[in-house]
Amino acid sequence: SPSSSSSALAAEGSDGLDDAAADADGASAQSEQQQQQQQQQQQQRQQDPPAGHQAAQLEQPREQEQTPQPQHQPTPPPPQQQQEQGNAYTRFREMLRHPSAMAVTAQLHSFVSKFPDGVPRQEAADRIHRFLTRTQESMLSEIVVFSADADEEGRTNIAEGLEKFLLSRLHAKIFAADPADREEDARLHERFASLSWVSFEHLGVPPVEPSLLEVAANELRRMDGFKAPRDKLVCILNASRVINDVLKRTLEDSGVAGRPLSADDFLPLLIYAVLVARPERLHSNVEFVAAFRHPSRLNGEDAYFLTALQSTIAFIREASA
Repeated sequence: SPSSSSSALAAEGSDGLDDAAADADGASAQSEQQQQQQQQQQQQRQQDPPAGHQAAQLEQPREQEQTPQPQHQPTPPPPQQQQEQGNAYTRFREMLRHPSAMAVTAQLHSFVSKFPDGVPRQEAADRIHRFLTRTQESMLSEIVVFSADADEEGRTNIAEGLEKFLLSRLHAKIFAADPADREEDARLHERFASLSWVSFEHLGVPPVEPSLLEVAANELRRMDGFKAPRDKLVCILNASRVINDVLKRTLEDSGVAGRPLSADDFLPLLIYAVLVARPERLHSNVEFVAAFRHPSRLNGEDAYFLTALQSTIAFIREASA
């Protein structure tokens, strides 16, 4: 309700930017001690990939700690790259605290508190996209702290930070707001159980070592733990890149390295990974990304892999048990 939303914002402090409310921006992070223990366990398990094989690079959702990778799995990006990705949103939050940004902060709070409940998804998305576009333009042209950082990288970080900041705070109002979404999530989960017998042979593809797809499955499971569309999309991209990596490795092992990969290669493994992962609220998460990721940034590889996951859901929904 509007009153509960206002209370949530007030809990962040007078400017709504208290870092104690970090869970409003994404999933709760692991404790430092847990991360250290996992890293130590990972170092004991990890083995080098096969000679000549370049592992897929996993992207980290902003402000989310890395998930340890089992052996023979694609390695994460270098620590410096992870740090840069996490720093971009932290910097955006700091810029919102600048005195020149007081007006835009007030506008963001007002938009969230006044956003009505029960708005149909596409109508809600249109409202949010118009507000984001208009607000970003005014930030870059009128607010000193943002206009001073208006090179290409700065504009991208501002756009991403603005979307994450706003959508994380609207998440409770717009995620699976339609009861039909929750019903579809429940039906899809039943389908996962009824199709648990499906193997590579049933999908018409040569078998691969199932453990190689476990990172992809884990990325799909992580998606429900984030609130911002971009963070959920990063999980989809990571899963898809792992699957492509497994496909390339399989072709190399079979002596046909270099053959271009096609959707006929990729989709069966994505279907298998989804059936193994059984992600929570998969329908709602995918439709949330499709609707609320700003259309100017939902293109290329991002759009391709999101569409592939939508096709996978359609296949699972219609497959004979």
